[in-house]
Amino acid sequence: MLTFAEAEKYLDSLLVFGIKLGLQNMESLLELLEHPEEDLDFIHLAGTNGKGSTACYLANALQGAGLKTGFYSSPFLVSFFERWRVDGENISEERFCEALSQVIACEEALIEKTGVKPTYFEVLTAVALLILKAEEVDVVVWETGMGGRLDATNVVKPLLSIITNVELDHTQYLGDTLAEVAAEKAGIIKEAVPTISCERKEEVREIIRKVCKEKSSSLKFVGDDFDLIDREVHKDGLGKVFQDISVRVREEEYKVSVKMLGSHQGENVLLAIASLVELRSLGLFSDLERALKGLEGALWPGRLQVLPDGAYVDGAHNPAGAKYLAESLAEIKPNEDWHLVAGILMDKDWKQVLENLKPVVGKWTFVPVQNVRTSQPEDLVDYVREEFSGEAEVKTLAEVFAADDLAKENRIFCGSLYLIGELLATYYPELGNKISH
Repeated sequence: MLTFAEAEKYLDSLLVFGIKLGLQNMESLLELLEHPEEDLDFIHLAGTNGKGSTACYLANALQGAGLKTGFYSSPFLVSFFERWRVDGENISEERFCEALSQVIACEEALIEKTGVKPTYFEVLTAVALLILKAEEVDVVVWETGMGGRLDATNVVKPLLSIITNVELDHTQYLGDTLAEVAAEKAGIIKEAVPTISCERKEEVREIIRKVCKEKSSSLKFVGDDFDLIDREVHKDGLGKVFQDISVRVREEEYKVSVKMLGSHQGENVLLAIASLVELRSLGLFSDLERALKGLEGALWPGRLQVLPDGAYVDGAHNPAGAKYLAESLAEIKPNEDWHLVAGILMDKDWKQVLENLKPVVGKWTFVPVQNVRTSQPEDLVDYVREEFSGEAEVKTLAEVFAADDLAKENRIFCGSLYLIGELLATYYPELGNKISH
């Protein structure tokens, strides 16, 4: 069997082919693998923001309901094996290498059939299907990589399709307008498979409605079929912060306490509960109370996560995410300024990201991201000094942690998930892998 060193070398060889959207190659690969997806039940999620947290809530809830639950997500933060989880635990190196060996064994036949090698993400997705079939999971929480319609994950027919929301992101691949991006996200909607969405913008809702009608997919929308009633932030006597969230779904009211912070978690919890109610009606499980209890321990690393020294980290990397983060920071510590430590990729709309964070930031520190697509911290410093007249500097992540900063509790690390992954892997590896507590 393949060793992990050999596996890494093979995967690295695929990176030169970059991103290639389309399903033909993936469908051919699955045919050669004898369609492992046909033996699995999926819940498929797409969306610009919130799909990772919502997927995490669902995975914990379904496990709480007594189902052996698989989880495929991307990207990873600390461990490469985070992409594939079974009942919250990363899969083993041995299981991964076994599945990858099966994929590689099909490569020559695939090239003969299609004329091209599989992409990096296609291989990881095929590996996920083989692993989760071998693990004999009851259900798979299946997160879209990018977009939806042409994403490699879109080769399954799920029990339920979930679209969190639609914002402009990955515009070089998905389109320059909300309508174009929405059409890509709506591509996960399948014939006669119910759809649920927390999208509130009417322009986007109309596109989702249209696709659902074409696909004979029943549709439930936030504001129509389910809605947020109340969200309260609390602190216990030890300084821990949590949220009580009350929602309405099908005229019933539900209330849960969750550890994940941020104003946007109200929508994510709402969407997760609405999805659970739908899945119960589909017969996936029966004990909704146990499933709701499972939401309480959910943690999604790098999403407004509190570090042991009191600082926070968050993966906000696009304008919408930055807006939600600013709202959440203002809520956690009203009328206080934050020290922002940010590393952002150059292909993001970083000027608007900074603009949206400006109301809560008193000091800016920019660090490079360990990725070829990193923006130059000096450019971000120049922008802040010219446009905001703010205090701004360039440091490395190591220099930030070496500094004797007494205001760590008002420090927020954000930007690229590559930065958050580097931070957690280097300084808090024990925090990076947990998705429940």
